[in-house]
Amino acid sequence: MNKKVWIVLAIVAAVVVLLCVTVGVMSSRSLGISTGRFLRAEHGAAMMVCDNSPISLSNQTNRDLFDGLETGDKILVLHDGIAESYPGQTGAYAVIRLKKGSIADIPQGVLESLRDLGWLTREN
Repeated sequence: MNKKVWIVLAIVAAVVVLLCVTVGVMSSRSLGISTGRFLRAEHGAAMMVCDNSPISLSNQTNRDLFDGLETGDKILVLHDGIAESYPGQTGAYAVIRLKKGSIADIPQGVLESLRDLGWLTREN
C-alpha cells in the first residue's frame, strides 16, 4: 500500500479509539449531551431550556463556560445527570453555542414559571 493509504488508516484508527474512550468516560461518569436554549437568570445563574423544561447549569470547570452566551442562544451542553427537581439541575462540563437566539426563542410559559419561582424578574 502507498503512504497515503497508511496515513488515512492511521487517522481513522485514531478517531475510532478517541470515540471509544469518550463514550467509555461518558458512560462511567453518567455524562449526557443535550441541546436547548440558554437563559441567563437572576444573579447571573446559567440555565438551559430543553423541551420546555428549564435546567439550572452549574459550571464544573475552572473556566467560564457561559461567557459570550446570550439569552435565547441555542447551545449544546456536556453535563452530568439531571436532577429531577423544578427547575432541573445539572453540572456542566462543556458548552458550545450552535446558533444565536433571543428571549423570543424561549417559551413564554417557561419564562412565567421561572418568574413565579423568583429565577427571573418581571423585566426579563
